[in-house]
Amino acid sequence: MTTIINWEQAIDSYLKSKDHRKDPYEPDLFSASSVSGCIRQCVRTRLGLGSLGPQTLRHFYLGSALHKFLQTEVALGFINQPVEFEKRIAFEMEGIRFKGHIDCVTETEILDFKSTANIPTTTSFPTSQSYLYQLAIYKQGLHQEGVPDRETAIIYIDKRNLDTVRVPVQTPPMSEIIFFCKSVIQAEAIYAKQRILHPKDGCYSCSNERD
Repeated sequence: MTTIINWEQAIDSYLKSKDHRKDPYEPDLFSASSVSGCIRQCVRTRLGLGSLGPQTLRHFYLGSALHKFLQTEVALGFINQPVEFEKRIAFEMEGIRFKGHIDCVTETEILDFKSTANIPTTTSFPTSQSYLYQLAIYKQGLHQEGVPDRETAIIYIDKRNLDTVRVPVQTPPMSEIIFFCKSVIQAEAIYAKQRILHPKDGCYSCSNERD
């Protein structure tokens, strides 16, 4: 007997099977995307604590799909200048190792793609600290390779209609990011001994935290 397909359930099952975000844990190694600006949430991400709900997994997938769309479909024959996608960076500063893949590097810019449900709403707020930290790490990674300084910007892509907007940003100094990473390492050491997480800081992720 043929049954009606539950497409939402099938999609959620697929996305759950592909949720392999967590890298093997190394205390001194930070991926650029994990340096969120929130000590508690960075610890949770790095230690694999908590779970992602179906809606969050859907949002992650849509963001990844839009990245792929820009880096493959749009880039093939429709960008009339040299660009490099998914540029790998890896370097060490003050005992902290960083790694990551830059969405797009042009001759003049370092670009990070971010999908959003509403560009006007997103850009009406200050740029997320995690986005600024991420771009700062990318910029430093290229600097370590001897690449001349480039402007840093976020390309927001609207999930509803593929509208885009370029938002130039000023990145914070690496000293601020290193201090944050060392604070995360300290918070992880406390969690390892006492199973106590760093307090919530009022950020969006803390306000919507799932156990």
